[in-house]
Amino acid sequence: MSRIIISIALRLTACGKKEEGIPGRVETKVGDYVAVATDCFKPFTTEPQQLEMTADSMFAYRFVPCSGADIMIEGNKLTVNGSPYGTLQPGDTVLVDHGQVFINSVPAIIKPHPEFIPSDY
Repeated sequence: MSRIIISIALRLTACGKKEEGIPGRVETKVGDYVAVATDCFKPFTTEPQQLEMTADSMFAYRFVPCSGADIMIEGNKLTVNGSPYGTLQPGDTVLVDHGQVFINSVPAIIKPHPEFIPSDY
């Protein structure tokens, strides 16, 4: 009888882990920057992708470690989950934590990249 209970408990535990994934912190180098995402529920993540160079011949990267963190760096311009967060300096760390964005541990605010600001703004 105890073997059956143990077997059922192990199966339920395995199912729960499979459905919930593994929460955690993902950190990687993306070009000249460090990208960190927390609250990721995937047992593994994809590597950052190097995209085509930007119009001004700068590198562009996209890193999507989990569904709540889509990090795009074009040259030094940061976009997270489709919202622009201004520019980065080499060595900056970008943290996406539960949808909030931090640059070097300072809360970041959404701000349009200069070339996207209308002339009558």
